[in-house]
Amino acid sequence: MMGMRAIAVATAVVWIALPGPAQGADVQVSLGGGVEWDNNINRTDRDEEDDFVFQVRPKLRFVEDEGNVTWNLYYAPTYEKAVDEDRVDDFRHYLNGRASYHLDDNTEFFVRDRFTLSDAINTVTILDEGG
Repeated sequence: MMGMRAIAVATAVVWIALPGPAQGADVQVSLGGGVEWDNNINRTDRDEEDDFVFQVRPKLRFVEDEGNVTWNLYYAPTYEKAVDEDRVDDFRHYLNGRASYHLDDNTEFFVRDRFTLSDAINTVTILDEGG
């Protein structure tokens, strides 16, 4: 249950940290989850351990797509919990941001950046879902 509290705190921090104009942006919130079996959770050639891994994936996206200046910010903390192996229980944090300036119908300038912090075992990126 500690993991869900950390997700809620991280989401609140992102929301509070947004500047005043960002408070009018569209907010998209979703929650996903899953379970997978991994035959080598340690990612080693020796001492292979298999286990089921449960995942909880809340996603938070802020979008401003009106006007010449548009932007979006996507944050997805994912918590993984293995059934038998405690040492693989951890978070992955993904942050994806994009800002653009539309000069005219044929010209657009944009900046995009991604940040990933992961100690979890599943390293498949989910950033493309966030735009």
